[in-house]
Amino acid sequence: MSNQSSENPWKKYHKFWDYLGAPLRPSDQDIDFIKIELLPRLNSISPELKHVVILGVTPELATLPWSENTTISAIDNSPDMIRQVWPEKKVPRGRAILGNWLELPLADHSSDVVLGDGCFTLLDYCDGYQKMLSEILRVLKPEGLFAIRFFLRPSQPESVTTIFEELRAKSIGNFNVFKWRLAMALQKNVEEGIPVNNVWKFWKQEVPEPNKLLDDLNWPIEVLSTIDIYENSLSVYTFPSLNEVRKIFASQFIELFCYFPYYELGERCPTMIFKPKK
Repeated sequence: MSNQSSENPWKKYHKFWDYLGAPLRPSDQDIDFIKIELLPRLNSISPELKHVVILGVTPELATLPWSENTTISAIDNSPDMIRQVWPEKKVPRGRAILGNWLELPLADHSSDVVLGDGCFTLLDYCDGYQKMLSEILRVLKPEGLFAIRFFLRPSQPESVTTIFEELRAKSIGNFNVFKWRLAMALQKNVEEGIPVNNVWKFWKQEVPEPNKLLDDLNWPIEVLSTIDIYENSLSVYTFPSLNEVRKIFASQFIELFCYFPYYELGERCPTMIFKPKK
């Protein structure tokens, strides 16, 4: 999903999926929270046949320990992501469907749970956020649940100078953390978001010899591919604050949980669980 163009980096990420780690992909901490707080509630919602919808084909969500009477529909707009990333053999009661999150190919009130990981980052604030919430509300049963991990900008803006100083000082744990911090620091405001091509340009400007830097940091050279795919992309990412998220959700959903993991940058990556207002 892209908030401005079908030419978005996720259409290329299937080639580099194995090099994406926390915080770009959910960690064991994020998954454990879902296991503890969401799965038991799912059993109480629908003791018989359950239908779970996943926004995207995130393997960590698809392979949760779902009960035998659970069916899974994963919606993604990239055929390559579906073909290369969807863990088909590990999800015998699941199916991956080519579709648009803003026009879900599902019947009204057909789903017990909707799950996603970082999905709102790919949408316009606030129009795209509201459109997706309306679709989620449409497909959820009245007693259903929505769980989503967000990527939030920090309450105090970071200096890009500080970020690069910490990078060179080996104070940043991995390249994925660095990329997210840089993108958030370059965003002027959530309404404008940050064009990912601008992130790539800034990186190239500041690090003319990236291979040497990564070698000094002892990071796999392959991780460079996960920022190079931003080059010439028309996609724009949005990083809201927690208050901005809550403001958007407040009219249609009730917040049940907000969990912040403790891995690096976890304070910006909460998983939240909501239920529809009745």
